[in-house]
Amino acid sequence: SIDQFNLDAHVFRWRLGPYVEVPVIKQRLAFSLSGGLAVLYVNSQFAFQESVPRPGLAPLLNSGSGSHNDLLAGVYVGGDLSLKLNRSVDLVTGMQYMKTGNSSNVQGGKQAQIDFGNSLFVTLGLSYKF
Repeated sequence: SIDQFNLDAHVFRWRLGPYVEVPVIKQRLAFSLSGGLAVLYVNSQFAFQESVPRPGLAPLLNSGSGSHNDLLAGVYVGGDLSLKLNRSVDLVTGMQYMKTGNSSNVQGGKQAQIDFGNSLFVTLGLSYKF
């Protein structure tokens, strides 16, 4: 029995909503909050190949492939903490919660699904200002 399932997806995310930044330690440390509409564009490619056993007969080979696009809307809320290292560089860390729907790709009677229902993103990085 040979069963292979492959799902490849490219996900693009946009956020639209208010943002507020509050200085914690003057000119060095700041906390920010944001929230609003989250939009995901999902481009997925799904392929499968399976062997279906049949008593007394050779296995039946079944396969399919194709692409699918989804546009999902939801909400997000997030918070960041930034520490100014010098005039142009900040160290930034934060968390963001996003709630959107699911993306499904159906090919040849088989379904692949990506659940974006409740997502939590953690960030750590540097910010550079020109």
